[in-house]
Amino acid sequence: EKLYDLDMRAVWRRANSSEWERTAQRTTHQTVGENGVLDIPFTFEEGDDIVYIAFTYPYSNVHLNKKLDAILHTLHPNIDVTRTELTLTPDGNPIHLLTISTTTKPTENLPIILLSARVHPSETPASWILEGTLDGLVSGDSTFTQLLENYVFYVVPCLNPDGVARGHCRNDVYGKNLNRLYGSPSPEESPGIYAFKKLFIETHATGRLYCYIDLHSHHGKRGWFFYGNNFDDVGKQTECQLLPKILSVVSPHFDYEGCNFSKSNMTALGGKDGTKKGSARVSLHQATGLVRCYTLECNFNTSNIVATGGKVPPKYTPSTWKQMGHDLGKGLLILTHEDLEACPDAVLVPHTFKGFAHLKDALTQSIIAKKERLRKRSSIKSKLSPEFVKAQQQAQQADCVVMGRELVQVSS
Repeated sequence: EKLYDLDMRAVWRRANSSEWERTAQRTTHQTVGENGVLDIPFTFEEGDDIVYIAFTYPYSNVHLNKKLDAILHTLHPNIDVTRTELTLTPDGNPIHLLTISTTTKPTENLPIILLSARVHPSETPASWILEGTLDGLVSGDSTFTQLLENYVFYVVPCLNPDGVARGHCRNDVYGKNLNRLYGSPSPEESPGIYAFKKLFIETHATGRLYCYIDLHSHHGKRGWFFYGNNFDDVGKQTECQLLPKILSVVSPHFDYEGCNFSKSNMTALGGKDGTKKGSARVSLHQATGLVRCYTLECNFNTSNIVATGGKVPPKYTPSTWKQMGHDLGKGLLILTHEDLEACPDAVLVPHTFKGFAHLKDALTQSIIAKKERLRKRSSIKSKLSPEFVKAQQQAQQADCVVMGRELVQVSS
């Protein structure tokens, strides 16, 4: 419902066209009993034969395989790409692993950046963002050429091809959310997650795994943003939050305030299918200690109006999402060189930082201040009587405000 309240619209195309576009009229959502009902007004033009309508811009297994084939046949001479199969899914679909590196220098000791997407089949914006990153990596673009001088990229573009082929929303062939199974994946029922976790741990054991980003899409929060893990150590917390902070000055769509690095977001319920302890971000971090272990989230529909600074948030299209993938590369390069001017072609969002060192120091100070606020809040809460805490909870449920030791009813 949050999406449609913000004017999310279905997309459509004619049978003889490959171009999708949003419908002209507003899509509406209503709840009828236990079911949700979408109303998609559409006017057929004279002569229309077959029209396809979809929830959002599709990204199918067929599209992905064609894209991977095209990459392998149109390589820049200084770039090497190999495609291997991590494993086969229960339906017999391959889970691809791309290894992307430069041919201009030895790469066996370079750090590795690992990217994955589509563990949730319906989250097609994740694939479009990843395509933007892939296009940059294999194009010879100056930003990505510099990245490949510093890193090798491992890319798993689709972790749940069975769910994609079957048209599932979040689940696999067994009706399970694979992003809750990383704690102890079954090699028989979830071979893709089992193989990916094995790849992750073996790569980390080499000491070369620098960063992991798992790409997703979000129905509620607008813009694109990161979820990261929480650390007691301020230095590690700064290290974790630095890339997202950099992206806030690289991409006009990135909403740093929408990011979440809290302890509660490492254990919270993730829908009806278990806690986030079993997610890639949390489980793989806990298995290895990797600090830069992220979930990238992006809205299906639009930006946060604050993030873009405009009067009307722009509607997202595949080209917008692909630009985010390109911006991700710029952010990684700035992080690598510790220089906000590391990307000559980057148009930075207006900001108040005097350079990379100032940005990092400001981030560290904000983390220290937040930890102190949380410490004081926890200290105050621990001193309250159990009866008072219970009264607070009851007051919140009854739309009351606790003032001192009295409950005051709030009028609506």
